[in-house]
Amino acid sequence: MNVHSQQARRMVGWILAIAAFASLALCIRVMNPRVALSDVTGRVTYSGRPLAGGYICLSSENGSVSAIGKLGSDGSFRLQTGRDHLGALPGLYHAFLSVRKGGTALPSKFCDPRTSGLAVEIASDWCDLNIDLH
Repeated sequence: MNVHSQQARRMVGWILAIAAFASLALCIRVMNPRVALSDVTGRVTYSGRPLAGGYICLSSENGSVSAIGKLGSDGSFRLQTGRDHLGALPGLYHAFLSVRKGGTALPSKFCDPRTSGLAVEIASDWCDLNIDLH
């Protein structure tokens, strides 16, 4: 199995996990209206250049994907939880990236929440994350 097939399978797995989590997050929000999503924007660069054509994902301590953001051509993103809910729940997360086939060559360690070394904390209000990978 080639590397691109493995990355595609991993990405599909994370997308399915996000869909499952989205319904859970919606239930939590409906059951507890005081839990509000924080608006989270930012930019990802790799060696000073924008990382485009992929996704940034946030994973909670238990390993479930909590929020995802599509990377624009300038590396910018806006996180969303579920299909129609912009933002992320406040808390501490492991971040990881998923790059599309033919996109920027990125070390595989950044594509796994267990090895990325990227920890982000989402505050209870707006967050602007600027992540420069080396």
